[in-house]
Amino acid sequence: MSTSKKIIDSNPASYPRTSTPEYDSVVTLIHILNKNRVKFDLNILDKIPNTDGIFELVTESQIPIGKIDIQVKILEKKNHSKPKYQCNKEFLSYCEESILPVLLVVVNVKSEVAYWVHISRNLLEGLSKKLKGKSINVDIPKENLIAKNDTEYLDNWKIILKDYQTRIINYSQIEKELEKIRTQHDALKKISNPALGIERNEFKEIHLFLDYYDELLNKDFSIVKDIFYKEYWKFGIAYSDYSEKSLQYSLYPIMYTANDIQIKEINHIEAYSNRDFLNYVGHYKENPIKKRPLEYAYKYVIDDLKKLVDDRIILPIDTNIAIEYLFYFIDKNQAVIGLENNALEYSIPDLEYGLKVFFPAFCETMQSSQHTKGKIVVDLDFFRWRVMPDEISRRSNETRQKLSNGFESNLKILISSKDFNLNYLQILINHLKHAGHNKIKRPYPLKNYPNKQSYFIWQAYRGNEVKSMVESIFKNLLKSYETFIDEYFNYIKNKIQFFSNFNRLIINLKINESATEYRDGPGIEMFYLRNLTDASEQRIDVYLFGTDESPIQWGTGWKEKIKIESNEYQLISSSSSMLDNVYHDIPLQDYLFDTLKNRLQEHLKPFSDETSIFKFTRY
Repeated sequence: MSTSKKIIDSNPASYPRTSTPEYDSVVTLIHILNKNRVKFDLNILDKIPNTDGIFELVTESQIPIGKIDIQVKILEKKNHSKPKYQCNKEFLSYCEESILPVLLVVVNVKSEVAYWVHISRNLLEGLSKKLKGKSINVDIPKENLIAKNDTEYLDNWKIILKDYQTRIINYSQIEKELEKIRTQHDALKKISNPALGIERNEFKEIHLFLDYYDELLNKDFSIVKDIFYKEYWKFGIAYSDYSEKSLQYSLYPIMYTANDIQIKEINHIEAYSNRDFLNYVGHYKENPIKKRPLEYAYKYVIDDLKKLVDDRIILPIDTNIAIEYLFYFIDKNQAVIGLENNALEYSIPDLEYGLKVFFPAFCETMQSSQHTKGKIVVDLDFFRWRVMPDEISRRSNETRQKLSNGFESNLKILISSKDFNLNYLQILINHLKHAGHNKIKRPYPLKNYPNKQSYFIWQAYRGNEVKSMVESIFKNLLKSYETFIDEYFNYIKNKIQFFSNFNRLIINLKINESATEYRDGPGIEMFYLRNLTDASEQRIDVYLFGTDESPIQWGTGWKEKIKIESNEYQLISSSSSMLDNVYHDIPLQDYLFDTLKNRLQEHLKPFSDETSIFKFTRY
């Protein structure tokens, strides 16, 4: 029998020797997963390094929660009793740089169970201290079980996703705070001595204060601990002076992995010379730990809440918030990402194309040299503040023409921006895609500024447009706010709800479109009422002066009781000010944070002597 001569002198590539165990491990994992809550895209026999695919966690209602990167391995028989896996440096490096949380999953095929571990930055830091060769054993907690009838892993993965999303949004701000904590702790360890074997009356008072503080961090304000102190068990105190009318000390967090104590003594002179590193605190007229321990514990919580809320380290993620932020971003950068100016609708694929394809090509069109290699960091804000609009428009048209002719940019662009949170932008894009949105419609009217050299910002909208915006904002605010506090302030959400001590809000607007003086600008009055007839009412009404007839006339002074139709109301509070939030770039988000700050401030009032705890945008 004759054989034909091969065209290519080679045999086809064989399957890898590990193909059967890898296949079995992935198939077993798919079999035991809760497929109602975990959607998967796993690769069998795929030799793409570092990852075997994606898990997407969803709610019972099939609403996406987030995505997790997965590496699946077979659990060797010798490791069945104590799960572990030998990971190489390349995989660990991938975990450090991944934009998604990465789970290592090892599968016991025979028993049809699997074990998982999150390759977090903290785990990587611990491994890096032990890593000497090209790989290292990673221990996997046996309680991190994936089994057919055990779905505790779903709650644990949800916590990882929540923490990861929060941290990736404002990683640089959070990392700055964490580095500050580590620096203080390292400096303190060098000059403190544990107060072991000593009995003093003040220890009971100090422990009471620390217990109050830990209780607040573990329950009512667990978001503070989740962000800043996630790896810490409790707080301790190192003090150099403790008396009736004086106190000098420094607080320090105790890691879960550290065998540390809660009370230490420090030398006053050394502590004072290192005060910049220690966050060393001195009181010389009173001892607040002795006199008012609960209020003083709240003081520390409030300090961290200010960072989270005033600096917007935690940010809302929902559809209306996302659409508002995306339009804010597009309107400021439409030319450099190749989108139509002032469109009433944009497609999300076009926005992604603009960021990933058009913008790098635009940058290459702008630069004089066409031979840049490797990654370059480009400041997105530069074009808006430093390049004339006509030049941007011309270069944008050139870029569009080049791309239509098949041009492909060689630039590897890393986009930076101080004006926009790009991590947040990407998370919002993903949220909209997961929620099934392919297009987004403009949420507010286009600003139509007068064609003259100087004008007031409120002249961008007509009175009826302002009323429509305020109605839209407050309608969406209810859902966005309740979702936000449910996510981040679950323990106290019933105390800081939108309708807290009132159940009807009347908003009066006064717009003078022809105003030529600042004092004649738009005004807003807000009346917070409690229905004494129907406690279940929850209602918001907006009235435009000169067009609508409000049940509370513009300029009405204080009235304890107000009758509207057949209902009697108690006026809880009222406010009047210039109307400015609707002219901001992201008014819904601004109102959400102002509402949160207002409710938190009311909740914290008994524990703080500050007139205004937070910074409001509406002032």
